[in-house]
Amino acid sequence: MGGETWETMIRGQCIINGIYMTVVHRTGKEDNIEFTGQSLVCNSRGEIIAKAGTHEGVVVTNIDVQECRDWHKHQRFLSDRRDSRYYAVD
Repeated sequence: MGGETWETMIRGQCIINGIYMTVVHRTGKEDNIEFTGQSLVCNSRGEIIAKAGTHEGVVVTNIDVQECRDWHKHQRFLSDRRDSRYYAVD
């Protein structure tokens, strides 16, 4: 799996959980497997805010913690959560 499908899954997880996510992928070749890189950082709205290329490198970006707080504050479905319905799994 890769390319657009992989990015869509990451973006969706960021939106669902209201978080930033950094996803690191290696580059190069090992045995018969080609690693394509494309590491990325995605914000809580599912927007890719930084992305590496196909070669080794470093990605540096800023994150906005307040954006995550605002997302959680304005998502109404969280107010329907009933914590009393959950229990610890041993």
